[in-house]
Amino acid sequence: MHRIHTRIVGAVALRSLAEVCITFRYLAHTDSPTMWQSYRVYGAGQAKLAFLKTQQGYGDLPNFLDESTLHAIANEDTWQEYVDIDVGHWASSNLRKLATDCGAKDLYDKYYDWSSGFIHGNWAAVRDTNFVSCHNPLHRLHRIPRVAHRSLNSVEPDAIRLANDMIAVLEKLFPGDEKIPRVAITGREASPTAANPGLETDAPHS
Repeated sequence: MHRIHTRIVGAVALRSLAEVCITFRYLAHTDSPTMWQSYRVYGAGQAKLAFLKTQQGYGDLPNFLDESTLHAIANEDTWQEYVDIDVGHWASSNLRKLATDCGAKDLYDKYYDWSSGFIHGNWAAVRDTNFVSCHNPLHRLHRIPRVAHRSLNSVEPDAIRLANDMIAVLEKLFPGDEKIPRVAITGREASPTAANPGLETDAPHS
């Protein structure tokens, strides 16, 4: 209803989905008990770190944090006193190298860089969504804020591709007699709508 797939939050979600997909592809590619365990232990350590920070903080906790859940995850496999906190990468690597090693570099190149700009609030992403150029020649074509950010190209087809890619990996890890149903868009066109312009430069004179 809110067409989130054409909003900034859609680009943010696509960035997260791309990282999850590449990570899953890498874990399935190596299929090493050591790597699966490293991935899990790293996550428990992050839960422990977040929990300890809630204990040391001042004032009210952020509303999105659930202290009991953090504590439960940190202690789920091993008492948290024996859980290491790794502030690096769970595979002692980076996502680009993981993508290269598991044959998912195409996904990294297609989905990661530009969507990361929305995660980090880079100027290019802010410019793309929330500014237009003023056409007053005395103002040297400076940028002025839009009333509301423009509709972006839908991330829906890309998100579906990444989801189906992970389903295919899951089928290889756990083969069965029946194929897992794939995700599909139904009831409307998958392509961006015509009312979805690119970078706008027209703006009222200010």
